[in-house]
Amino acid sequence: MLSSLTTSAAFAFTSPLQISMFAPITLIMIPITCFENERDAQLKFKQDLIDPSNKLSSWDIKEDCCQWTGVVCDNFTCHVRKIQLRSPYEDSEKEALGGKRNPSLLDLKHLQYLDLTLNYFDGAYIPSFIGSIATLRYLNLSGAGFSGTIPPQLGNVTTMRYLDLRSNYGLLCENLQWLSRLVLLRHLDMSDVDLSKALDWLQHNNLTGELPQTLRNCSSLLVIDLGENKLTGTVPPWMGNASLGLIVLDLRSNNFLGNLPFELCRLSSLQILDVAHNNLFGPVPRCFANFSIMAKISNSSYSMYWSSPHSTLEFQDNANLVAKGREVEYRTTLGLVVDF
Repeated sequence: MLSSLTTSAAFAFTSPLQISMFAPITLIMIPITCFENERDAQLKFKQDLIDPSNKLSSWDIKEDCCQWTGVVCDNFTCHVRKIQLRSPYEDSEKEALGGKRNPSLLDLKHLQYLDLTLNYFDGAYIPSFIGSIATLRYLNLSGAGFSGTIPPQLGNVTTMRYLDLRSNYGLLCENLQWLSRLVLLRHLDMSDVDLSKALDWLQHNNLTGELPQTLRNCSSLLVIDLGENKLTGTVPPWMGNASLGLIVLDLRSNNFLGNLPFELCRLSSLQILDVAHNNLFGPVPRCFANFSIMAKISNSSYSMYWSSPHSTLEFQDNANLVAKGREVEYRTTLGLVVDF
């Protein structure tokens, strides 16, 4: 009994002490307010835009820019982190933003997200200054009416994770080397972009595996350059039927095995064939002697230049072959076509 009373007394004594430790806490909510220089930068951006539906009516100098339509500020730093001005309606110029893109966005030093999807910039170029927004992670310009050449400066935004340029039907790209600098990129959509002049965008990309059979459906290809990858397997026979108008076939520096298929002889327009630095063996098909376009007629002023990372080549109608230390000069391709 004494033990029970002692326990009760102890509990009665300590309980008030425990309660007194929890003092009332008052939470003071500090409103998020944007920085003045970031507000001014966005107002300059708005000033050059055409806004037929008055979508940006909340973008007022008297209002906190963190409360503006399409603007999101960081909850802790109050810096502008996100601008989302996606048009809600596809194919509706009456609702879409247009006009010029003021480089004042460069003053948003913490901007990570920019979305101008489905607006209408009437064939204007993608502004190159976007390549100087060093903190950008998400860029969506899909269906926004841009045209012209994609600025290679986009490759300077090494923080980029998401890039969507699809459905800009006047957009083209002549060189995709800038993409190699976007090492953190996880999503890329360039559907409907004209890549017909980007001849080197599949070479030197560490591609692995065998050539996909879907490539055989590309019947209008003029150039296939898959050099300097890690492709394996044999050179597939169907490649001889893939595109009869093929001019350049570059499979250099891969891990291809076996013979060259005689089906390649069907590529009657072929001017450049490069299969160096593979694991090929066996005879060169005799029908390669029919590749007459590879030879240059001595009295002709015609010569073809193929831009590659290896060199600039001018194809002549003679070649030097060194076998086991013995050098032989051939003045036509026919002499090279022998069984070893």
